[in-house]
Amino acid sequence: MPERDPTLEQPGQAEGRAACSNCRRVLIFSGEAPRFCGYCGSPLDPSAVTESDPSRTTPFGSADETTDYISSRPRQAEEPFPEQVAGYRLVRRLGSGGMGTVFEAVEERQGLHVALKLIAPRNLGSHEALERFRQEGRTASAVTHPRCVFVLAVDEEAGLPYLVMELMPGTTLQSHVEENGPLAPAEAIGRILDVIEGLAEFHKLGMIHRDVKPSNCFLDHDHRVKIGDFGLSKALDGGADLTRTGAFLGTPLYASPEQIKREPLDERTDVYSVAATLYYLLSGRAPVQAQDAAEALARIASEPAPPLHDYAPKISRSLEAVIHKGLERDRSRRWRDLREFHEALLPFVPERVDIGSIGLRIGAYAIDAILYYVGVWAGVAAVFLYNRGGVMQTYAFGERHGRVIEMVDALAWVAYFVVLESFLAASIGKWFLGLRIARAADSEPPGVGRVLARTLAFVLLTGLGTEVFDAFRPPDPRASDNLRTALVLGLNAVGCLLVFAPMRPGSGLRGLHELLSGTRVVCVVRARGLRRLADRRRRGPATGRRPEAVASHVDPSDSQLGPYRVEGPVATADGCEVVSGRDGSLDRQVWLVLRDPGTPAPEAPRRGLNRLTRPRWVGGGEQPQARWDAFIAPTGRPLREVVEDGGLPWRDVLPILTDLAEELEAARGDGTFPARLSLDHVWVQPDGRVQLADPLAWDRSEPDPGDEETRAFAFLRDVAQLALEGGRTHRRLSLAGWGIPELPTRGWSRGTVPERAGVMLDRLTGRLQPYPRLTDLRSDLAAAAERPTEVGTARRGLQLLIHAFLISPALLVLAGLSCPEMDAYDMPWEPEVFLAIPFAWVVWGALMRGGVSFPLAGLTLVGIDGRLAARWRCGLRSFLVWALPTVLFIGSQWLQDYAPDAIAPAWALWFGGVLLLGVYFALGLLFLARGPHDRLSGTAVVPI
Repeated sequence: MPERDPTLEQPGQAEGRAACSNCRRVLIFSGEAPRFCGYCGSPLDPSAVTESDPSRTTPFGSADETTDYISSRPRQAEEPFPEQVAGYRLVRRLGSGGMGTVFEAVEERQGLHVALKLIAPRNLGSHEALERFRQEGRTASAVTHPRCVFVLAVDEEAGLPYLVMELMPGTTLQSHVEENGPLAPAEAIGRILDVIEGLAEFHKLGMIHRDVKPSNCFLDHDHRVKIGDFGLSKALDGGADLTRTGAFLGTPLYASPEQIKREPLDERTDVYSVAATLYYLLSGRAPVQAQDAAEALARIASEPAPPLHDYAPKISRSLEAVIHKGLERDRSRRWRDLREFHEALLPFVPERVDIGSIGLRIGAYAIDAILYYVGVWAGVAAVFLYNRGGVMQTYAFGERHGRVIEMVDALAWVAYFVVLESFLAASIGKWFLGLRIARAADSEPPGVGRVLARTLAFVLLTGLGTEVFDAFRPPDPRASDNLRTALVLGLNAVGCLLVFAPMRPGSGLRGLHELLSGTRVVCVVRARGLRRLADRRRRGPATGRRPEAVASHVDPSDSQLGPYRVEGPVATADGCEVVSGRDGSLDRQVWLVLRDPGTPAPEAPRRGLNRLTRPRWVGGGEQPQARWDAFIAPTGRPLREVVEDGGLPWRDVLPILTDLAEELEAARGDGTFPARLSLDHVWVQPDGRVQLADPLAWDRSEPDPGDEETRAFAFLRDVAQLALEGGRTHRRLSLAGWGIPELPTRGWSRGTVPERAGVMLDRLTGRLQPYPRLTDLRSDLAAAAERPTEVGTARRGLQLLIHAFLISPALLVLAGLSCPEMDAYDMPWEPEVFLAIPFAWVVWGALMRGGVSFPLAGLTLVGIDGRLAARWRCGLRSFLVWALPTVLFIGSQWLQDYAPDAIAPAWALWFGGVLLLGVYFALGLLFLARGPHDRLSGTAVVPI
């Protein structure tokens, strides 16, 4: 079907009907007849198209309106609504949709401005419409994420259902684009990542939205996006299907093909709609353009989206490919879930280029050089073995083929970068440190030509002196030419300066070789997210209830507080009680804080607080017996219960500390800092996030002594100790009352945490210089989140490769000295020389705490207390590594000297020593943090 600009149908145009011969459905359309069925995607027979009465025309007026396209109804005039509903006074109309109308309203008792949605009067007679309206409230109320519009209440008055939501101060993404035009890629991706974050929370509940579109994405006062309008949401595991037979519910221009065809849905239908929304943000138009609903449905079911580059020519082809993969009609070829789509978009987020990236690039080059020369040594070893351990023969081979070896070496070095950076956009070193090569103009992959030009320019510049003198004045191995050596080094230094001279922030820190080749190095933005705790610690929801009697503020005969049904006690203390309750209309669990009558309500900043790390206030009121305030009940379990069987690893403790530090700093800024802080207030959610359950802190009128920052540091110190050590250590602490337990500031075991994390914990506990401000701790926590939290296979493998490279000369000597094929004339065997090599490495390992391979790979050795390992332990560890292969090599040589006939045992011992080196490498990859020699020496490998 040819493309054409979208136009609105004019009243009076004839309405047509088209019968599908495949699915037997009848499509109603206006304007040009559709060529494909909107339900099954089959081609339509032109002879089956008929025209009907123009008076029944339904113009396709809005491309972004949620509606039911099964029947035609004339457009109706704006319907009247009451001025007041329950305790809410309607102020102004904000917008209308297929289900109803949204108003700005004021809750007169407390003066809160909210958004109130009323079902359209024409839908009051439809049981299906009423149930869909109620479902929206129930579904949205289950999500309390800041990227989702929050539902405060759902109820009915005089038979009129209404839904109360938070009032969004901004506009929608659709209005934003209509007013300002298409968004730049960076802004559009930032907006859509907010949408994905909110929808991902929704998917965790086993629900899909089914109606994601620009007009359902709301901008808040911080210009962040919240997803709303959950009226078409549906459980992934089935449940009531509120779509009538033959009806399509949703927005056609953003609906997935399987949604239109009424096939079983999964979360990939939301992936499609999110990709379609991003398409709109970048181009200002939906992926499908049509003059009526039937044509829109048919196009989505049968035609791919037009290339985004046709309407947004400035976006990169890579970004276009990511979006179009999300718009695949075949869902098996689509992104599997929102997380995968999220990670695919992250590389297009503008990277932060600073002077630190130069250090990363130097580190990446060092890694590449080490890996390359490990390969070179492997080639030398192969020649050495080919010559049966003959050192002089190996040397002679190098002399005969020196020029060829140099040429092969140079070509291999260039090919290493050209192949990897052309096809993977990164060498091994760059990939390991999160760097990529891209075209400077549009961040596209560089291609073979640019990478070849970049690599040749870099090699020629950094080896400028070597290349010049090798070409015009080859070195004479028989003469000592100090002047030539000085000139070579000087020209090489000049070439390096030429490479680095243009690297300024204004140029994007691009070197001369990058300016010549039109490339640049970018830092990949890594996906962030909190890890889920171990299965043994996820035991389902818990209320944290204590075995007290029902709170005295509640009349035992009255089980209702406002709209909430009282279920049981949570905690009791002087002047305050917390009971568990449930909102029957929303099926939402709450905590009800009960205080003496006449007690003031929480201050406005606390009532309006909307952060994941604090329970949200949803209402309050006065009863004759008490003042009550309702908060969304935390899910998960208290931290004390999570760690009762043992401490958590650092990867789980870090997000807990980060969340709490961010919350406490934000609370200091907006005046919502809790009056009291206790370990009993820390709740860990099933996904690893943490909440500070401050409703439990409102049991005293006076706050804890000390300024807020001092209390925050003491609290975070106690949380770190409890989380790392586990509950067994803390069972001796008194849990009575609400005071903060006194925990020691020195001497507690931190476990095997990364080195920088250990320094941070020592500062937090006072062992080292304490943090002066909470901001400094937050900065260190943020830096720790960018670093590895545990030893990974890639990093450990890199350390082993570096170590193998560094000790390869010594290993070649040891293997050569003890090889049964070694000619004693070539290299006479001396026990003192043989033992001196491992002894030197043991001393080196002790002095350098394991050697330089660990810091080069970003690792270090720590002791059982989590602090840097003592040098004697590092020396013992090196001794354990070297002892067994040394004994095997010595045994082989001893048999050769004193039992010449025992050649088979000599070979067996020699091969045993060689194979043992490979076994060590395998053990290092199998036991990443603590191998057998680590356990014997009391050490562990951790990230720096």
